[in-house]
Amino acid sequence: MTMEREIDVTARQELYKDLTLWTDDEHVLSHDDIVELYHEQQRTPLEIIGCCEKIISGLMRNGIYNYEGICLSELKSHCMGWCEESLSVRDEV
Repeated sequence: MTMEREIDVTARQELYKDLTLWTDDEHVLSHDDIVELYHEQQRTPLEIIGCCEKIISGLMRNGIYNYEGICLSELKSHCMGWCEESLSVRDEV
């Protein structure tokens, strides 16, 4: 009989998203300006994960533990523990 054992690992994955930001500023924007616009208009992946965790918690408080074949308690545990190492926002112009 084989005993299960724990293995501690670090999962690291890089994501990117092409998107459009909007501004009424007619001046050339600095890198810091673009990053600020991003934060005003978009959520970071970590913020999205946090929102999903809140939605899952609300559904579970209302007695919904499975949605579209997804076990919500398992999904909630997968949302937990993520940390953001860095965020870069570049303008492609």
